[in-house]
Amino acid sequence: MSVFRRFVQVGRVVIIEAGSDKGKLASIVEIVNQRTIQIEGPVTGVARQTIKISECSLTDIVVKTTRNARTKTLRAAWERDGIVEQWESSSWGRTRAGRVTKRELNDFGRFKVMLAKKRANRIIGREVSRLVKA
Repeated sequence: MSVFRRFVQVGRVVIIEAGSDKGKLASIVEIVNQRTIQIEGPVTGVARQTIKISECSLTDIVVKTTRNARTKTLRAAWERDGIVEQWESSSWGRTRAGRVTKRELNDFGRFKVMLAKKRANRIIGREVSRLVKA
């Protein structure tokens, strides 16, 4: 039984963690050597480029494609498999989207979140005290 579940393989979808494309999804197109891969994100706007494996995170999603697939072929595979939808429905994708939403809040948005938290905590506190008394 293997400990690892995500392997560096052609078609594996990755999240870029460094550089100008940070946070974008891309697919492994070619494995150059043990430390370097060639990636492309035809739907997310990532141009074909070579990056270090340490600059990206492997996801559970794999696209059925061949080595060195053309951009057109890769785009068709992404749309056929619904890669962006799979990512948005995964817990990792939802967590990252929530962080982005929270980061982009303005002062009034943060104020509304604070009030909502206070309201929820007040309701929870009342219910807990009612249950403790009973």
